[in-house]
Amino acid sequence: MGLISELKVENNDISLTFTPTSPFCPMGVQLAMMIKKGLLELEDVSADNISITVEGHLNAEDINKHLAKD
Repeated sequence: MGLISELKVENNDISLTFTPTSPFCPMGVQLAMMIKKGLLELEDVSADNISITVEGHLNAEDINKHLAKD
């Protein structure tokens, strides 16, 4: 579906870009949080090693705020 792009893994650092399916995707926040939770389950990965950028839609700023809380 092309929701994740620009995936980069360097040592224990992981960065990716997440694009919700629509500007008003009702699952945007939940999907972003699930991505982060899944990455945290990897060995030797902590929240400090994860960078998720949400782009492409109007609610990207709101999703990024939720991701920053954890």
